[in-house]
Amino acid sequence: MEKKYLKTYRQKTEGMSTERCESLNYYKYLCQNIGSEEVVKIRRLACTILDMGNSNEFKTITSGSKGEGLSLKSSDLDIMLIIPTIKVYESETEVVFDNQIIPLIMNTEETPPCFTQLCLLNSNSMSEQLKDICQTNHLGCASKYLYSSENKQQYCKYKYDLSHLLIGVNSDAVSGWLTLASFFYVHQKYFASLSVINYAMQKYTDEKIFTGSTTSEFTFIQKHALNLMKKEKLYTVIKALTIELLKFDLESSLIPQELPLGLADKLYVYHPLPYAYFLSFLCYYHLHDITSCRQYLLQLILAMTNSSIHFSFPAISTTIMTATAHQLMGDADYAKKLFNIVDMNNIHLANLVPIYVLLFCF
Repeated sequence: MEKKYLKTYRQKTEGMSTERCESLNYYKYLCQNIGSEEVVKIRRLACTILDMGNSNEFKTITSGSKGEGLSLKSSDLDIMLIIPTIKVYESETEVVFDNQIIPLIMNTEETPPCFTQLCLLNSNSMSEQLKDICQTNHLGCASKYLYSSENKQQYCKYKYDLSHLLIGVNSDAVSGWLTLASFFYVHQKYFASLSVINYAMQKYTDEKIFTGSTTSEFTFIQKHALNLMKKEKLYTVIKALTIELLKFDLESSLIPQELPLGLADKLYVYHPLPYAYFLSFLCYYHLHDITSCRQYLLQLILAMTNSSIHFSFPAISTTIMTATAHQLMGDADYAKKLFNIVDMNNIHLANLVPIYVLLFCF
């Protein structure tokens, strides 16, 4: 009896082991062809950020297999439009009549599971109402520009830049994400930019190691984190624990237009923490949230006076960002004083445009 039990248990164990191996092999196959769990999450996050940053009157929801983070040749991209002037009810008795709302009734009796038909209560006025919706959202001229070469070129460039920036988030813990946030900002997707900034700042923790020159040695927490990851690959350690300077080429399209030009000969260099504060300030400035603007301006001032996070050039760039923020808030006198400090550090302010020139026009 005992032998029979052991044999049955061994057979079950071997069967479970085989199923487990098959599951793992299938998982590896999916990772190779679709992407790892982390990659899929990043794709979903990118779609969510794009939806949040949509500046159109009507909100959109990206769906389909691409919206779910699956990037295959046959993947479809569905974009749902939320129209506030249309409301769907489960039954006619629930309808609340409103001249501004088009009521639709769900009919699930003759449809497959998870599907429904939408029925009109008043079809006579529907055509005029839909016509008004199309005119409000300029859908009538969509056919004129949808297939234009210029529109296609801009769309391809946007997708190309975004895909490369998503790769860049793996370069370190913070700066890659802030570069992505800067990309969304220059495309006027302020909510998306703020979401990415908040996500990046969650990674700006005490155990992170700044790769630029600093005035302090490794802390106990940093040494402990390095010790815990001593068996990990170098790439994993760099991605998880390091923070790099933000560097932009002179002709980069990712630099906010509010920043003065001519700060360097080859690169624009910023410390990630004050840059995150400044970018948040700019987003809230365009969203007309003055209270949040003041909060991040205060953070900028504190960062400017914190010598532990700076060395020569990024300290100057932080001063310039702080001066620019004061200028935008209408404090031209204090902004002028800050630019004078920059002037004493041998930065050629004659090349700083447009902000520095505007300072002396008041």
